[in-house]
Amino acid sequence: MNKPHDVNTYVDDLSQAIKNLFLTGAVPTAADFARLVDYTKRLHQLLGLEAANGSVGPGPGEGLKPGEDGRLVVDLTAGAGISVSGKTVKADFKTGGGIKLEGDQLIVDTTVTNPVAGKGISVSDKTVTFDFKPGGGLALSDNQVIVDTAMTKPVAGEGIHVSGTTVTFDFKLGGGLALSGNQVIVDKAVTEPVAGPGINVSGRIVSVQPGKGINTENGVSIDPNAWIWIHGSLHKASHYFDFGRVRGFFSKHDQFIIGRLYAIDNIIFRPHNAAYDLSGRKAVAVHLEQNMVVIPGNLFGGLTFSVECDVHGNNNLVTFRGDVRSL
Repeated sequence: MNKPHDVNTYVDDLSQAIKNLFLTGAVPTAADFARLVDYTKRLHQLLGLEAANGSVGPGPGEGLKPGEDGRLVVDLTAGAGISVSGKTVKADFKTGGGIKLEGDQLIVDTTVTNPVAGKGISVSDKTVTFDFKPGGGLALSDNQVIVDTAMTKPVAGEGIHVSGTTVTFDFKLGGGLALSGNQVIVDKAVTEPVAGPGINVSGRIVSVQPGKGINTENGVSIDPNAWIWIHGSLHKASHYFDFGRVRGFFSKHDQFIIGRLYAIDNIIFRPHNAAYDLSGRKAVAVHLEQNMVVIPGNLFGGLTFSVECDVHGNNNLVTFRGDVRSL
């Protein structure tokens, strides 16, 4: 019974045979009744109405259900990706999902699935490859993407040292830079200021050291009394006097004191030894061409000096007198 009409013929013949047992005038036997009962039970089991032990059955077998005409039919239930309409079962496609029908066959929708070239990608039919920029630092080696070391390997420039892939600073000895751990720092041993003559250093602050003839109160300037230190150093003097219009310096040479004199406003020094007095000691020599007088004795504190001068050169004598000070 490989065809539906064979099954129908068998069932019809069996049904007719049973009917014939119960025709009018026929006398069914106990075996006939047993056969009818077995036939009915077998049908119930096939339909799932009765279990083998006689209890109520679970209903038609898996995938079957009663049709509209009472016959068993296949239970067509739509699952994921399946659409059912009556006896028609078909695949349910998502728009743009990459699958479609061509005739009665499923195919891949290449308009959806075929690769599209983006940045850095080249597509030829179904072949997708990297699109390398020449000299961009990437290359292919045995179908693998690698870094093109010919382009990326560091090259030493000024102040840089390269060893393999290691790049370091190239420091000049004593150049003011050094490494502390892995950090570049200023080498304070080289860059920190050091005080020299006339210079003060406090931390990173460098200033001019106030000294003889130098004033730093409001910037660096010449002290108004700088002439004292300048001329004193010039004459190697240890003492000086300042009478305003007449000034001078004294230095010790052997048993004598050498005085260097300066005058302004047409003051003229006189050539007479007696015109020069240092605490009671008169000059023993006068050299006006050098504005120099020679006085015997030593220099010490508490001295006074007087000098008699000719004002304006008309024999108008004026004496200037005052204290002698140490430099």
